[in-house]
Amino acid sequence: MDYYAESMNFSVQNISTLDQMKLLYNNIMDVWVVLCEEKEQDWSDVDNYLRFIKYLQENEIRIDKIGVCASEVGKRAYLLKRSFKILGDPNKTYVIRTDPKTISILRSFPGSRNEIS
Repeated sequence: MDYYAESMNFSVQNISTLDQMKLLYNNIMDVWVVLCEEKEQDWSDVDNYLRFIKYLQENEIRIDKIGVCASEVGKRAYLLKRSFKILGDPNKTYVIRTDPKTISILRSFPGSRNEIS
């Protein structure tokens, strides 16, 4: 499970597309931030983030829990705290596999409410 632990140290500061994520498994928050970068949307929109998590579940994207407590600050910490109502255990980190098939599904997320028909 070392690849899971490595994903916790992954920094999205210099990543602007999902294709640039080098790890096979990445935490949901990092994936969300990068997806928003691609779509030029505000990643700190709580409602949109929660819709994204539900979208993952509805599209049967496997969400794995690992026994590493995520430590986020600021807006990221707030989003993470809100997501535990959907995901569960706040003492875990939630990761998804970011292979080409999953990336394709992620890119189909409608994004902002304005994109929803």
